[in-house]
Amino acid sequence: MRAHLVPFLALVPLAACGGGAADDDVALTTRGILADPQPFAVVAAESAASLHAELRRGDKLEEADVALVVTGGAFTAGAPGARITLDALQIDVGDIALPVDIFPARLILTQVHVHLATPMSSPAYWTDDDEAATGAGQGDLTLDWSLAVDGNTYGLGSQTLTGLGFELALTRDDAGVRLELGAVAEGVMWSWADLVALGDLDLAVTGYVAVE
Repeated sequence: MRAHLVPFLALVPLAACGGGAADDDVALTTRGILADPQPFAVVAAESAASLHAELRRGDKLEEADVALVVTGGAFTAGAPGARITLDALQIDVGDIALPVDIFPARLILTQVHVHLATPMSSPAYWTDDDEAATGAGQGDLTLDWSLAVDGNTYGLGSQTLTGLGFELALTRDDAGVRLELGAVAEGVMWSWADLVALGDLDLAVTGYVAVE
């Protein structure tokens, strides 16, 4: 799975770092609403994630992609000036059973949470009516997780994933504003004795804020 929002660019006319709404109407547009940061709730049903798991048995490498279930979370985002900002982010993930056909015991990743390590921002590319925008930039995420084995839980420690590529897309409907966020962390995030490795985290998260 890869979270690509770039095709959205082809759907609407864009004004790079600009916009065409009249001043009297700007407060009613997506851009006007997000002039101050807003709290978005993660829409679990519209969000997904995955990671790659590997187990080495002698000279043989067994591997599989594991789907993660996003259970909730929240983030704070805004669009001041000509930028999209992401000030805070937390994504909660349900327990993850690693494939039993690969791993020799029932292993479960649990207490999985993803946080934004530091605030990030990107240039905003707005449609002429200031109702939709896209952006792309780099940011850092912190991953907290534990491993449950035979009823015992072991913390895996926090992993900071740096220099991730983020893709952002803002849209609006009658009830509120939707922000779609995609991020990919390539490479190994955790390994044990060069036998077990987990990595290649892929996130596609939707957040929503209601507007009265």
